[in-house]
Amino acid sequence: MFKVIGLKAFFYWVLFLTVFQAQASIGSVNFTIDKTSIYRGNTVTLSWNTPQNATYYDLNVLKPGASHWLTFRRGYTSNSFNRFINKNGVHSFYISACNPTIGFNSLGMFLSL
Repeated sequence: MFKVIGLKAFFYWVLFLTVFQAQASIGSVNFTIDKTSIYRGNTVTLSWNTPQNATYYDLNVLKPGASHWLTFRRGYTSNSFNRFINKNGVHSFYISACNPTIGFNSLGMFLSL
């Protein structure tokens, strides 16, 4: 049997569901790099955990001398990536955990070599 509720009660019920759904979030990304120093021609392996609610990852690098981040993989679904190093100097990596329904975790992890 269905209960008839007033418009005000219906509004609060919808508001409650909206707030409840908005509280879903993506957990923190923690990742490692398999080397502590690199040289041009090396390959490094980036590995990371599977944060709660993450469905894919965007992988980013800041190359030596660059002024902006480069996204080198979008929508990546594995938990590791082998990255070829084609330039000497400090490379900084950033991984965003994403979910098309929730958004992305902007608190991804930065690591520099």
